[in-house]
Amino acid sequence: TDIGYKALISTDKILAILPWNSTPIKNLKKTSQRQRQTDATYGHPTRSLILLEDGFIVLSATSTATLERRLSQDIKTQLESEPEDEAAFLLHQSLEDTP
Repeated sequence: TDIGYKALISTDKILAILPWNSTPIKNLKKTSQRQRQTDATYGHPTRSLILLEDGFIVLSATSTATLERRLSQDIKTQLESEPEDEAAFLLHQSLEDTP
């Protein structure tokens, strides 16, 4: 999934995409270990925080809504090429059900 400025993250590694505008998320960035944090904003303002399943945090300048749309599109493309992947299908269904 493209997280902005051609930086890519493997779709199956993303645990959560969180909006940057809340104090708890900003505190998470401040308190997390620097070696487990990647800044993919390329100097632009941070708009979202991506939490990976291995505990790494990625900062992105792309909005949460845009990242969600890209992730959903990537999952849909993956389902079309690999329809037998039940886990991906269920994830895609849950993303479509999210308001």
